[in-house]
Amino acid sequence: MSNGAQDNHDAISVVVAEFNFVSALIPFYRRVEMTALIGTAVVIGAVVGAVASLEDATKPNREVEAILLSLAPWVTVLLLLVQIMALTRIRRAALYIKNVLRPLVQQLTNKDGL
Repeated sequence: MSNGAQDNHDAISVVVAEFNFVSALIPFYRRVEMTALIGTAVVIGAVVGAVASLEDATKPNREVEAILLSLAPWVTVLLLLVQIMALTRIRRAALYIKNVLRPLVQQLTNKDGL
């Protein structure tokens, strides 16, 4: 292989390694997103169940109900912020592949169909 061809091959290898790294982030952040959504549903279900149990008691404990009802939105907001972060990271990774890596590979290989 000539020196120019070897340099081109090395550059392509680096781009492929970068693609493999960035594309592996997408399923990782998809799992983070789904975990945050599931966590949100669990928190809401747990709070509804706990408040219903407290209301059904002989002597309802209004203080505990108030604490649960005031904390639940904050936990939900934090989990939804994690979901938004994951979606943002997925979008950024996809755009990086589309706008940076794909044109670089096309330039290195002189093929437009990649």
